[in-house]
Amino acid sequence: MSNRSIFVKNFSANLLLQITTVVSGFVLPPLIILHYGSAANGMLASVKQLIAYLDILEAGIGASCIALLYKPLFEKNVERRNQILAATHRFYRLVGIIFFILLIILAFGYSYLIRQQIPYTTTFMVILLLGMVSVLDFLTIATYRILLQADHKAAVLSYIQAGITLLNVLVCWQLIVHDTGNIGLIDLQIAFFLVSLIRFVLISTYTRKKYPDLSLKRTGHISLKDIPQKRDVFIIKAASLISQILPLLLISIFCGLKDASVYAIYLLVFNAIRLLLHTLSNGVASIFGQTLVNPSHNHPIRHIFDKYETLYFITIGFLYSCATILALPFLSIYTAKMTDANYYQPTLIFLFIALALTDLRIPADILTGAAGRFKANRNRAITEVSINLVLSPILLYFYGFYGIILGSLIAISYTAISVIFYANKYILMRPSFRTIFKILIILMPLLVTHFLTTDYMYTINIKSYVSWFQLAFPLGLFYLLIYWVIYRAIPKI
Repeated sequence: MSNRSIFVKNFSANLLLQITTVVSGFVLPPLIILHYGSAANGMLASVKQLIAYLDILEAGIGASCIALLYKPLFEKNVERRNQILAATHRFYRLVGIIFFILLIILAFGYSYLIRQQIPYTTTFMVILLLGMVSVLDFLTIATYRILLQADHKAAVLSYIQAGITLLNVLVCWQLIVHDTGNIGLIDLQIAFFLVSLIRFVLISTYTRKKYPDLSLKRTGHISLKDIPQKRDVFIIKAASLISQILPLLLISIFCGLKDASVYAIYLLVFNAIRLLLHTLSNGVASIFGQTLVNPSHNHPIRHIFDKYETLYFITIGFLYSCATILALPFLSIYTAKMTDANYYQPTLIFLFIALALTDLRIPADILTGAAGRFKANRNRAITEVSINLVLSPILLYFYGFYGIILGSLIAISYTAISVIFYANKYILMRPSFRTIFKILIILMPLLVTHFLTTDYMYTINIKSYVSWFQLAFPLGLFYLLIYWVIYRAIPKI
């Protein structure tokens, strides 16, 4: 299968997943806020972030093993493949046990901290039920996911997850809408847990059928010690998770769960855009990885990376140029009935757009990971989290939760600039000029939009989704034309 076919297949599947995830992400929060209150929504958002933090126990083994699997998969070396996967499986089983222990500690601790805002038992059970999904993932299908991602079959994972996400939304929606006062947050999480079990069965069944020669029993002498740079990947992943989790955690503890809910709602919008961007990333790492290990590939890595980078940058420019004008009116409509907290905060829009633009580093991040250059990223990861941990609390004191976002922006910007320069210099073996030039080109329409519409943003008055679409459609076409011209022009510059 050609690289183009692999990309199209993974892109289509991931697009379906991201659309499903975006839709579900917008459907449930309003129902939860209106039915249970903003504090409940803030608690759920915080708990999900904390559980994600526990995932650092995975310690980078997944990314390291994916990079290690490219060569045996390319060479069709079944024995070597099984050895790597067997070592990975043993590690994941251990992680599952440790994760469960820490989950119990988290449930006791966080439930106690916010007991004045949410009943202790409710928070405890929510944490336990949400976290058990990750525990079972480590114990059952984590190794299978690694194999499918490395072998160009990420599309299968996307299709399964899309179906499960949709089913979960339908079940939760039915429970909330038809609730007569008996359905609580715990009941919703029980439903989520039961639906998630279907995913485990589907992935396990598919993998066993697709790879009849797969064995996770100990063979040969390979162990986790033979998996390179896992410690470096752990540091990188831990830093990334801390940067993602720190804002919401600090807000929920020091500013309150209602402010955390406001932050989570704005984050919801921009995560939706990021999810759409990630459709361009799914499966690309395996293409980069196998191109790097195959010196006889028809197209060198520079050629493949340059085309992908350009497409990704153009998509970022288009989406965030539109978001500069459309995000606040959408949120005004979306939160119109949410009256127990102040959800109208225009300043947050611009801070989130600035923060989101650090995603310009994603192509370089993917390339660096595919090349197995995890050790090289370790120091910048440590620097990023250090900046975040120092600046965010200080800026929180002076500017509230605006300061927390600003601290994250400064820290992540450092990493973005650093990894872009590294990927160009040490992997692509070229100056960073072309990447920087493309960034400047795609940012021009966005910056013009920002300066021309700053005042307009505070006065725009759109009361319905119909009116919003009437604005969004011509605006989208306008920016689509602009960025299509830029996309066509860049290769000739």
